[in-house]
Amino acid sequence: MKRITLMFNEKKCSGCHACEVACKQEHGLGVGPRVVRVIERTPFFKPLYCHHCDDAPCAIACWEDAISTDPDTGVVLHNNDKCNGCNAVPGKTGAEKQETSPCMVGCPAHNNVQGYVSLAARGKFKEALQLIKETSPFPSVCGRACPHPCESDCNREQIDEPLAIRAIERFLADQDRLGENPYVPKIKEAREKKIAIIGSGPAGLTAAYFLARDGYKVTVFEKLSVAGGMMAVGIPEFRLPKDVLSAEIRLIQDMGVEIQTRVTFGSDITLETLKQNGYQAFFVATGLHRNRALNIENEDMDGVLRGLDFLRDVSLGNPVSVGKRVIVVGGGNVAIDVALTSIRKGAEEVSLVCLEQRDEMPAWRDEIRMALEEGVEIINGLGPNRFFQREGRFSGIEFKRCTAVFDKEGAFNPLYDETVLTKLEGDTAIVAIGQAADLSSAKTQGISVSSTGGLEADPVTLETPIRGVFAGGDVYHGPASIAEAIGSGRQAAISIDRYIKGRDLRLGRLGRDKEFRVITKTQKEKYDPAPRAQMPRLEPQERVKNFDEVQKGFVQEIAVQEGKRCIMCGASCVQSCPYDIMQFNHEVGKAVKCDLCIEKRGREEAPACTLVCPTRCIFWGDREGLPGGIGIEI
Repeated sequence: MKRITLMFNEKKCSGCHACEVACKQEHGLGVGPRVVRVIERTPFFKPLYCHHCDDAPCAIACWEDAISTDPDTGVVLHNNDKCNGCNAVPGKTGAEKQETSPCMVGCPAHNNVQGYVSLAARGKFKEALQLIKETSPFPSVCGRACPHPCESDCNREQIDEPLAIRAIERFLADQDRLGENPYVPKIKEAREKKIAIIGSGPAGLTAAYFLARDGYKVTVFEKLSVAGGMMAVGIPEFRLPKDVLSAEIRLIQDMGVEIQTRVTFGSDITLETLKQNGYQAFFVATGLHRNRALNIENEDMDGVLRGLDFLRDVSLGNPVSVGKRVIVVGGGNVAIDVALTSIRKGAEEVSLVCLEQRDEMPAWRDEIRMALEEGVEIINGLGPNRFFQREGRFSGIEFKRCTAVFDKEGAFNPLYDETVLTKLEGDTAIVAIGQAADLSSAKTQGISVSSTGGLEADPVTLETPIRGVFAGGDVYHGPASIAEAIGSGRQAAISIDRYIKGRDLRLGRLGRDKEFRVITKTQKEKYDPAPRAQMPRLEPQERVKNFDEVQKGFVQEIAVQEGKRCIMCGASCVQSCPYDIMQFNHEVGKAVKCDLCIEKRGREEAPACTLVCPTRCIFWGDREGLPGGIGIEI
């Protein structure tokens, strides 16, 4: 048999539901209707026909082996007997299974967390890793340096404690990276179109990854001497080892992406020179590499360092020295990293001073705990007033009492009592109060800057006012997590692909128009009672001596057991489908899907949906035999 499929001409469809009724009468499924948003944002019925994807995510995600691909026709088939609805419980599991688990919604990259956790619990590590790589090229990085909002939202917390999702992701990535045959995604048919990406941080490299998968020729231009952006020069090795990051970047290069370092946008290359060299679309993702200043007296004196510059120099192996007594100003993760790096560079006393009270600090709880374990003194509720000097060099800081950090609307608007002053003496001060973008190069290229200080771009498509030029990551949305940058890069890749093909950038595919509705009520009768596994770490007295990775990672037995704690709020196949087509039938507690009426193929019969369609907008048959230009393959 040849590869068969359905084609759907969206322009001819009248939204009559005849195909849905015919499908229900013949199979009892009822896969529809679907409301989508089109350009005019008007409601429109579109039948829910399976696209029968190559390397179908639903088949990868199914830990029950209930979904497979027919080798002759390419049709994705669902085995009703093998499906148990991802542990659906009769009488307890209802229509909410059609919605999305909070872990997937909370993940900015929208990884199918339930899917890969369930696969890990069954020892299907390769499949679990492959599922992650459907939405993110950086599982090793995120398994170490992600704030894991997926865990904060985990419904298992309604029973005891959330799953250790980040640790499971790290385990899967490390298993693959250290194995004999690391997973490399399949590349689609090569395209001649060339795409330029400015910036090799998580957003830029993610866009490169997905565009390379689609067969495009991608070149990434990086100003620094190394690729990776802040992943490479902003996260210390004790949190993210260089060899781990390098391995994930190298895989992207193995997919055909060229990375050129020491290239400055606006001088070495411009939009015009890139266009002259044949590039047809551009993604600007230059990140936030400029330090924010306190703007107080003597801030630029000898002995006062900038947080990002300090971390960058240490990462690049540049000469860096600190005194015995270090004062770090700031309360975020960068400030914590600066404090812990200072200890490893020889500081004997480190004080971290911030405006926020302990429960207001933006730094992650784990990072704060790690700092306290290593002897960092955290002083809350103080803001710098002035710097002191002795013989032209930093000698201390005078702080004023901060009475409130945020106003009633929650906006950053600190208030002070300047009658309450505190002086701290030190040899080195490191200011780590935030990052900003260097937009000088973008401005010279005519790329607009928004009122919030980032590059201006459409919030859905990420296209700037310049046609074919897109912007994303921190330089667009401001300081955020690596996972948010990954999500941004993926959306940019979708837009660029559609731009190159001449399609509408907003019209939905791969989550562009998908609305996630969170599952909050789930069955709690069927679960593994094991307690949450704890991440093993180096002891504080050992880790302060060097830059060795602090967290050791899960062994296989622990990762499998932790995966079994998942209560499976949703259905893995439903959540993995990029077209929102898989359906969960709560009456029978199983998933359902269109299988292209494959049993009729041998009898040379056509599906009922194609026979009843009054506008003849549905076509069925071998791919190469279908009429050209009729619409969207479904």
